[in-house]
Amino acid sequence: MNAGSSELRPRLSVIGAVPSLREWIGAAFFPFELAFSESLPSNRRQGDAALVSFPDACSCLDSWPSAYPFIGCGPSSCLSEAFFRGAADFLRDPWTLEELVYRAERLFRTGPLPVPGSSLSLDGLLFRGPRGVDPLSWEEAAVLRELIRMYGTKVSRCALRRYIWPALGDGTRVVDMTVSRLRRVVGRISAVDDGTQIRSIRGFGYVLSSVRIL
Repeated sequence: MNAGSSELRPRLSVIGAVPSLREWIGAAFFPFELAFSESLPSNRRQGDAALVSFPDACSCLDSWPSAYPFIGCGPSSCLSEAFFRGAADFLRDPWTLEELVYRAERLFRTGPLPVPGSSLSLDGLLFRGPRGVDPLSWEEAAVLRELIRMYGTKVSRCALRRYIWPALGDGTRVVDMTVSRLRRVVGRISAVDDGTQIRSIRGFGYVLSSVRIL
């Protein structure tokens, strides 16, 4: 059960959950308010988010407002559709309540994600910089989001592939091709003296960092 006052706490609306999932989630304690619904809540507050069950609740996304962030959950076969429909994250079956808390709290903090030490930021699927704004695919945005969150730290190519393209094998070059496109976008919208780059780590993956041009 969720105890205590819900005032000033963000709310996670659980959309289209089957009875067993609803009972499992409803019996737990969360550091945020929880609500259950079969459709898009009409009384959404600033900062709220949703957990949408796939494939059961897909139809409610046809009229989903782009400013209302949501996490998809369900079988891995639904991952691509969830991101195509605008999911900020996805919980693949089977998942734990601890995972839900982590993903939800991360989503509540979602806003434009700045690249440290630069004037670049990722705002949903829009990559903004002093020389322009580039729309990204959800795959490109997902890769960039992880690189920004791990700024200055190596990110495994294999981990990116398994998280974003779980149906593809380790031999695919899809991650390299996506990073190559992101590098071009970084160069196109960055300030001339920015120095932000996505560097390759031989045999491992990538790191987003800055080599300031003086």
